[in-house]
Formats: sequence, C-alpha cells, structure tokens
Amino acid sequence: MGAPEIGGGQDEQEEKDSQGAGMLAGGNVRAVSILPLLSSEKPNPPPEKEPTRMTIAEGIAIEVEIEAKTTARFLERFDDSQADFRPHEKSMTAARLASHIVETPIWALSILRADSFDFATSDYQSPEWRTAAEFTEHHERVTADFLKDLRATPDEAFVANWRLLMGEKVIFEGPRVAALRGFIISHLIHHRGQLSVYYRLLGIPVPGAYGPSADDPDPTAAGGGEPNA
Repeated sequence: MGAPEIGGGQDEQEEKDSQGAGMLAGGNVRAVSILPLLSSEKPNPPPEKEPTRMTIAEGIAIEVEIEAKTTARFLERFDDSQADFRPHEKSMTAARLASHIVETPIWALSILRADSFDFATSDYQSPEWRTAAEFTEHHERVTADFLKDLRATPDEAFVANWRLLMGEKVIFEGPRVAALRGFIISHLIHHRGQLSVYYRLLGIPVPGAYGPSADDPDPTAAGGGEPNA
C-alpha cells in the first residue's frame, strides 16, 4: 500500500476553494439584484398623477344637455291645434308657455356676456312661436348658442357679481353662477312642469322627465324610477 498523497489532496482542495470563490463572485451579481428586497427601507412609490379638475362651465354644461334632451321630448309632443288652450283665464296659452320655455336660455347670454340686465332699458321682444316644429327648431338653436357661450366662460367669471335690475330697483344681486342656475335652469324646469299639466288636461301623453311617467312607463326611455306624472 502506498503512502497517501498529501500534496495532491492539498491541490485538490485549493481547486475547490478556487471554484467556490468563483461561484461566490458570480453569485454577487445576483445578490446585488435582490438587495432592495432584503432592505427594510421601501422604495419611493411613483408620483401620483394630479386628477383632472372639472371646470364650473363643464359641470353646468352636462346638466344643460340632459335637461335639453328632456325638454325636446316635451316640445315634440306639442299639439298645434291646442296652441290657444289655457287651463285658467290667468294662465298663459299653451303656445306662449312653450315659447317661454324655448326662449329662456336666450336670457343666459345676457347673464354670461354682461354684468347686469335691466328690464327698464331692455328692448327684448318675446317670440310668439305656435307649432311643435317651430319649438323644436328654435330650442335646438338656442341651446347650442347657450352651450357655446357657457363653455367659453372661465371659472372666475361664474363667481363674479351679477345684477338683475328694474331701473334703480335691484331685483337680484349675487354670483353669476347663482343667476344662471336660478333664472335659467331652474326657471326652465319650472315652466316645463307647467306644460306637463297642460298636456295631462289635454290628453297629450306626458313624457318622463326624471323617471318614467304614466304615459312613458319604460324606465330605459326616461332614466328609471317610479311614474312621476
């Protein structure tokens, strides 16, 4: 039996050590790549995108468009043969009421374009349309003009002061946006509700406004809800 080769074993161990060192050196690349995962400090999240802010004009325009579509349904059902109908001697005729509904957004231009409106000096003449065709045609035109001016109005103009006058008498004074909502949008809705009563008395099917009506029970046609007229 020969003596053990001590020298050879040492060479073999040195070779293994050398290989291990090489593997560790190569492994350092992988170790560096996972260091952030082992660190107690979390990386900074990406900056959040600033949300897009809706302007005052954009918000009002959405409401105007919705109400305009509803109003169009009412005007399309106007019965020309009942243009002179009035439910009471003090009431407007059906034609005058429908004309008033259509003309209301015209006043919005005075609110948007000027700082005040004075009944005492105005030469405005109310229209006297009498047919469903006239109502629907002018409603589309007037609404388009309103929306055009509305969308061109900056936020600061909506919070600026606006006045409604009768000569020296101040009827209203407040932010332009309040005048627009009160004298135009709410005003129109109010008179459209009156027209629905005229229709019910005349036997004209009443369109759904904020839900189906007794004559338009399909909720998909009027936005859902219970009958409201």
